[in-house]
Amino acid sequence: MQPRSLEWKEKEKLFVVTWQCGRITSFPLVFLRKNCPCATCKDASKEAKQKDPFKLLPSNPKDPDQAIRIDPVGRYAIRISWEDGHATGLYSFDVLKELSHKLDAENAH
Repeated sequence: MQPRSLEWKEKEKLFVVTWQCGRITSFPLVFLRKNCPCATCKDASKEAKQKDPFKLLPSNPKDPDQAIRIDPVGRYAIRISWEDGHATGLYSFDVLKELSHKLDAENAH
């Protein structure tokens, strides 16, 4: 599903998608980072669920949830470049639509 419009509200740390149906989803950037679709982040999420108490996590002084750029990728996705240097996750519009449902479910609780 193609969005009608995309807007990065940098001060509010939100990425707002207006869908063709008129529905608006305001994604907190922390939510998008937590749900990064790249292979590295998916693997890290799986590892975190396994909770290895002996794994040392690297410290990073930069804010991993701070976006420094949001760029379109063709007519099907966006790429977010994060302050900590991560920029490999492509958020396709289909993924964003799925994440909008996940965000709704989280906000309902």
